[in-house]
Amino acid sequence: MKKPMAQWWLPALDRLGKKHPLRQQLLRADHLADTPPARLPALTQWFDVGTATIPAGALLRQHFAGDAGDSVWMAAEPAWAFADINGVRLMACGSLEVTAKEAAALVSSLAPLFAEVGMQLLAATPTQWQLRAAPDTALPELTAPEQALGEDLFLHLPKGDAGKRWRILFNDVQMALHEHPVNLARKRHGETVVNTVWPWGAGKLPATVTANVAGVVSDEPLLVALAARAGIERKPLSPDAVALAAAGWLVDLQGLAAGEFERDWWPSMQTAMARRALHIVFGSGECWAWRPWHRWRIWRRPAR
Repeated sequence: MKKPMAQWWLPALDRLGKKHPLRQQLLRADHLADTPPARLPALTQWFDVGTATIPAGALLRQHFAGDAGDSVWMAAEPAWAFADINGVRLMACGSLEVTAKEAAALVSSLAPLFAEVGMQLLAATPTQWQLRAAPDTALPELTAPEQALGEDLFLHLPKGDAGKRWRILFNDVQMALHEHPVNLARKRHGETVVNTVWPWGAGKLPATVTANVAGVVSDEPLLVALAARAGIERKPLSPDAVALAAAGWLVDLQGLAAGEFERDWWPSMQTAMARRALHIVFGSGECWAWRPWHRWRIWRRPAR
């Protein structure tokens, strides 16, 4: 019986330099059918939460605070949106560095706005915020941040009369944050402001989560929370953990900044490619199957 391949999630392919040696290796690998360039569908392939969508808010709350209980939760990540002539674009979400003191001040200012619509805004950590909703609260299915980044956020807000209060709430949140003392201080220090929040991933904590991977190497909060709920091993990102990830493990490098993979992680991937079969998925959707003996396919050369 063949051992399952290690799953490797890499940044978008266009971030890889044209002459990077991994491109040469991919010529010798088996090119598979591309997948949709979206992270959440990939997570549902490897983790069964018992529902069609992943209740990110409840999973994150349970992992970071341990008190999700039977409540309905949404993730409500601090975010930065930029206004231009075409609208207000969501530029960063979940990646802003916020201190505990800043988070406490921001959440304190925003909490009354959410309380007016029956929700409680809480910060499990300075960067992991959640909304707890009353059982009868109608929650919209807002898109995950990865799908809204770079786009006019109002295109992703609930439509019609049912979504009116959410559109008003988003406007009120932005107004409350516009001249907030925390943001004024962040501007003075050249830091990105927190001028909105993005709620998504509504639902209750799953009773069980079943994993189709043996373990994960990742620092991404939702993947870490899923692994914890499924009871599988998780290792933080490190060169050794990446290089030694066994068959059946998921190695998640998709969130790396441009150039970081080439500079810091490629040597570890080279080590892994010499030892075991890999299923490689880029953040842009391209997929390859690699086996160590593929390196002998020297007749496969780039087109001249």
